[in-house]
Order: sequence, then structure tokens, then C-alpha cells
Amino acid sequence: MNGVETITARILEEAESAALSAKEEGKRQVADILDSYRSRADFLLAAARDDAGKEEKAAELRSASGASMARRRILLEAKAEAVASCYEAAAEYFRSLPAGEYRSFLFSLLYHALKQKEENDAYLRRAYGEEEVPSCDAYVVVLSGEDGKKVGASFLSDFAAEYAGRLPEETLKKLRLSDRPEKTEGGLILRCGEIETNCTLPVLLASEREKSEARVSDLLFSDTKE
Repeated sequence: MNGVETITARILEEAESAALSAKEEGKRQVADILDSYRSRADFLLAAARDDAGKEEKAAELRSASGASMARRRILLEAKAEAVASCYEAAAEYFRSLPAGEYRSFLFSLLYHALKQKEENDAYLRRAYGEEEVPSCDAYVVVLSGEDGKKVGASFLSDFAAEYAGRLPEETLKKLRLSDRPEKTEGGLILRCGEIETNCTLPVLLASEREKSEARVSDLLFSDTKE
């Protein structure tokens, strides 16, 4: 082998060695890159799993909270219905009283309505003078058609006889029964000129409910815990 061949062979050998070295280095770099991406992928996967776990727990909490709110709403609605049914039952109790007892109940309503009117008029006279007291030619008692039949035509005359001495005679003489019954759902309405006192069962029980609903609820659900 002459000198040229020797030099050429050495160059080829060095080139092959360099190529092999470059190839190995390339493999190593590729492996490093793959390892890096695998680590990154593992990190991202772990982070994604962690986020998914957190979201799942948050969803569970939201679901539990929503279920709790729904349960509370349903419970409150059920309680409100139960309380309302008590007042409806009270109205039905009065409406279903025997005729004699129902008559006495209406007597009591009428007496207190007249007594309140009398007290209001007295206050107006003291505070503003006689001219400020609205004139009243008649106290008109309004019943439902059903109640009118139930209590009878002698309702007002019997009332006047029973409450003589407890109300002014002039007041008792002004009592009139309306010839136009109304759908009152029980109870009565007292009219004196432009002034009307509503003593029907729905109005009376609505007023009572404002004052006693909380107490009724406590009595019904004193042992109930939400």
C-alpha cells in the first residue's frame, strides 16, 4: 500500500469512526429526549389525574350541597303545607259546628265587631269632636247564603235579646240583616255606612296566622331536626 492509499484508508477509518460516534450520540440524544418527554408526559398525566380528582371531589361537594338544599326546600315546603293545613282545619272546624254552636260563634263575632266600632267612635269623639264620628244609620250584617239558612231568620233578634245590656240599645236597634248574601266562606261582614269590618273566617284566620304561625310550627315540629 503506497502512501496515498494509506492516507485514504486512514481518512475512511476516521470518517467511519466519526459516523459511528455521531450515530451513537444521536441515539443517546434521542433517548434523552424521549426520557425527557416521558417524564413530562408522566408529570402531565399525574397533574391531570390530580385535577380530575379535585374536580370529582368538588362535583361531589356540589352535588351534596345541591341535594342538601333540595332536601331543605322540600322539608320547608312540607312544613308550610302542614302549618297551612292546621288553619284550614280550624276553618273547617268552625264551618262544621252544629247550628246552635255556630250561631253562638257568629254572635261572638258580631258582638266584638260592634264593641270595637263603639270604642273607635268614642276615641274619635274624645280626640276630634262629635263631628268627626262617621254617621251610621244601620249596622248591616252580611252572611253567606248557606249561613243565613243555618242560623235562621231570628238571628239578629235573638242576638239583640242575648246582648241587651252589654251593648247600647240604640246600637242594637240599628242592626239589619243584608238581603244580599255573599260568599264569605263562613263568618260575617259588618257594614256601617262606608265602614266595613270583615269578620269572615279566611280574614280572621289569616290575621291569626300572622301572630301564631311560628308557635304552631314549633308545636308541630318541636322534635324535628333538619
